[in-house]
Amino acid sequence: MNRNFISDSNYVLREIFKDEKNMDIIQDFVEQVLDTKIVKIISDSCIKNSPESFQGERINGIKEFKIIKENNEKINIGIKIIDGQYIQEKILIYGTLIHANQSKKDEICKTVTINILDLDYFSTQDYHKKLVFDKEEMIFHILELPKFKKEKIESDKDAWMAYLKCDRENLVEEAKQKNKKIGKLEKILKEYWLNEKL
Repeated sequence: MNRNFISDSNYVLREIFKDEKNMDIIQDFVEQVLDTKIVKIISDSCIKNSPESFQGERINGIKEFKIIKENNEKINIGIKIIDGQYIQEKILIYGTLIHANQSKKDEICKTVTINILDLDYFSTQDYHKKLVFDKEEMIFHILELPKFKKEKIESDKDAWMAYLKCDRENLVEEAKQKNKKIGKLEKILKEYWLNEKL
């Protein structure tokens, strides 16, 4: 599929994660990618809804929310599929918009984004990159799916990567069996597409 034809790759997952019952899936994904434990999701959105917010309606990721980690640190989280052109600019703008649109009545927190790329973009061999911006106040995790080349699933993070990449049926099936949250997401996605009206 030509990525130029796609205007919003995040739409389906954004619709699924509007439902609070599905937040356990996204929590598991974030815990695996960031290698951290989330104690609590304290806000369904880390973005203020007010007239003075800076283009908050244009953020359009899969999900933006605030968490508390085991060490009591509060962090804004954003997850987005980045596609098309101007990849680096889109990664920077996404993180910056989340960080700038925090509600000022709450404490200002660090912002961490997980950016999923279905293309080989950066020159490094690793599929998972971490870029630190603005003195650790914004951290961008980049997952380049084509660079995930493991032949077997050894961890829940591997399971998520195999499921997202979805290029080997045996690994996708193993991912769904190994991680119950992935199995739950697969079931929700099937129901979504069965009920989708064009």
